[in-house]
Amino acid sequence: MHISVFSNTSVNNQNKLSFSLKNVFQNSFPSIKYHCTTTKKIENIIMSFKLSNSCGYVEVPTMLLKLYSYFISSPLNCISNKTLFTGVFPNRLKYAIIKTSI
Repeated sequence: MHISVFSNTSVNNQNKLSFSLKNVFQNSFPSIKYHCTTTKKIENIIMSFKLSNSCGYVEVPTMLLKLYSYFISSPLNCISNKTLFTGVFPNRLKYAIIKTSI
């Protein structure tokens, strides 16, 4: 008997959630159109990075990225476009190090 009560409660909660989401999002979402990026856009993004002491997971300083942006922009462009159109994000790029100062 408890199982049916739990199921009814769960269904009611789902209905409430569905109803509240319909109220919030009254209009349908526009479709997303993917556009290929270019090596020049990648270079511009890299050049827009602030110079700082922070490094990513592979510990490459921002200054080094900026110096070699011309050479790394083509492989990054390939990875970016492949990721957008296949929907698969490379596992090796899913890592991050988050540091906090106390």
